[in-house]
Amino acid sequence: DYLRVRLLKREIMLGDPLLNFDKLLFCKRAQPSYSHLVGQYFGWRQRPGGGLFVLEDPGRSLRARDLVGAQLPPGSFLEPCLSYDGKRIAFSFVACPAQPPDSKTLPVNEQGGEEAYFHLHEINADGTGLKRLMSSPGVDTEAWFAPDGRSILFTSDRGGSPQIYRLNLGSGAVERLTFDGSYNVSARPLPDGKGFVFVRRD
Repeated sequence: DYLRVRLLKREIMLGDPLLNFDKLLFCKRAQPSYSHLVGQYFGWRQRPGGGLFVLEDPGRSLRARDLVGAQLPPGSFLEPCLSYDGKRIAFSFVACPAQPPDSKTLPVNEQGGEEAYFHLHEINADGTGLKRLMSSPGVDTEAWFAPDGRSILFTSDRGGSPQIYRLNLGSGAVERLTFDGSYNVSARPLPDGKGFVFVRRD
């Protein structure tokens, strides 16, 4: 019965006429070594494995294309975002040792090196042009392209708490956009690109 219900749900979902696409971008990742509400964002607690994939024929085949392959070292991938024109993908990545380090030996955020934190990367939808977008001593996640493709909204705790920032993809300049509240995340641009919505937890 369970399998029949799951297959029915899948058929209903993929039969929705609004899902008018021929490929599906998705992310695989290993479970973090630490079970926590936001454990997926703790780079030093990640396990290597997974990657970015394109499901070539959703609903009909499980055939998937690996976008990154060996272009990055073993690590953890998080939250891929497709640009509005479908040509580029932004995502967060952290390289991981085979065994997570002892968290007691790691410095706190903003006081140590940047190797244990997620950072934003970009790759073309065909798997070419991989590049890291910036460096910072903190966690950079939740990338989302602006409608015009010229900038990316993202969440970072580089200032001590999660806030919304904007990265100009042309100049590389980073601008902090939120200042009120101690926990601002999940920014999404408005369709006209003149503003954005986000989640605040006070």
